[in-house]
Amino acid sequence: MAQINSKVLLMKAGTTYGATPTFTAADALKVFDLDCKELVADMAPRNFADGEAGQTGGSAFTRPRSELVFSFEAAGSGTAGTKPAWLPVIEACGFLTTTVVGVSNTISPASLNSTLAFADFKCKHAGADYFSYGARGSWELSMTSGEVPRVTCNFQGIYTAPVQAAMSAPTYSNQALGVVVDASNTPTVEIGSLETPIARCISAFTLNAGSTVTYFNEAGCTSPEIRITDRQPTATIAYRETTFADFNVHQAIENRTSHALRIIHGPVGARSTIILPKVRFNTAEKTDNNGVLYRTCELEIDRTPGTRDWMTWKLD
Repeated sequence: MAQINSKVLLMKAGTTYGATPTFTAADALKVFDLDCKELVADMAPRNFADGEAGQTGGSAFTRPRSELVFSFEAAGSGTAGTKPAWLPVIEACGFLTTTVVGVSNTISPASLNSTLAFADFKCKHAGADYFSYGARGSWELSMTSGEVPRVTCNFQGIYTAPVQAAMSAPTYSNQALGVVVDASNTPTVEIGSLETPIARCISAFTLNAGSTVTYFNEAGCTSPEIRITDRQPTATIAYRETTFADFNVHQAIENRTSHALRIIHGPVGARSTIILPKVRFNTAEKTDNNGVLYRTCELEIDRTPGTRDWMTWKLD
């Protein structure tokens, strides 16, 4: 009998697009909310004129692909300058990593005109192996006070027929446990003018990479391919209201003023620093948090002029 709650996700950074990788137990990721859709497809209709039966003929099976959704804790490897096991997942969403060995890893947006990284996945679930090769996707980081930060990913990959396979024991490494978002673990939240950002108390922050993933399977090509065709990042923040003299969010919305945002979270070795150098406030809704006034704001993210950089995410 297949055990429906028995799940393991294996991942390898892509090397040769469309090739079949070899997975080992050491490729396992610690993930939550794993959902493997091994076969997603379209149907091309065949509407023949068929006498008294009307238009019939069924459909043709087309554009087979896979979809994968999962979450993981947004913590580093546990050792500064050592890549966390999940880093190729972020790179497969259209990002680059600059590594200073023993010091830090810094994630930044890749040019969409470049050859983007991809990842290969194997989902072991309920007595079978499901595959998602040549996969690319998008991610969203969520930081809520009192909870461990999480990254939720949505991927598409090339469909490969599943096979019956016994569950195997995973080997996890380079993926530290996260710590909750609070005053001790998240000592720095600053948002304000570019020159003098001001410390804020926040209850929640989300950052969505906004990558658009498109499946291509065209005549004359050697294989199907998943491509990232656009990227429109978005963010939201909920901060404790202060005086208008300190920060007038309505004025910032009206004047389209650019601000900087910086969040530092976690201990050394599993520490994250998120920097958005240019954001604008688009909304400012009042929210009641147990009798304390907060502002929940949508942020519009801009690139640094002359570059493709709209964020940096440093792990050290």
